[in-house]
Amino acid sequence: MKLRLFLPLAVCLAVLPVFSSAASAAPPSALGSIIRGVIAAANANNAAKVGSYFEPESIVIDAFPPYVWKGTNAGGRWWGDVATYDSAHHTTLRATVGTIDVVNVSMDDAYVVVPLTITLEAHGKRHRQTGLWALTLRRTGGIWRISTAAWATGTP
Repeated sequence: MKLRLFLPLAVCLAVLPVFSSAASAAPPSALGSIIRGVIAAANANNAAKVGSYFEPESIVIDAFPPYVWKGTNAGGRWWGDVATYDSAHHTTLRATVGTIDVVNVSMDDAYVVVPLTITLEAHGKRHRQTGLWALTLRRTGGIWRISTAAWATGTP
């Protein structure tokens, strides 16, 4: 009886690190490169470059209409809409990455929570917004790309 209970527990404990591996203060270098790259492209307001960090079919959720972008080139279309929105509202923005301490990697899939500070300038006034950018990433052919991205304002 004890063996029957112990064996499933032992198997679960043995495979747990494969399914959830919390990283130290930074994601693995390949994931860190993707995060730094997409933020740099966004700060340069380059929608095509932003889109290149996303899978061809992806989902993006953000805090302005239409709120959800999905399908072909969702990442590039989303950032194009950010640029259009910013232009219409006379704003510019710049994102700064905080310390990433939530990173889970399982084979070719990853989940990363990126703390961001967004500095907005609108009509000559500067505003700050903090939030979390939850990303899932997928490695295909050795290349990591963002498959979903969801933005939430506020602090945890």
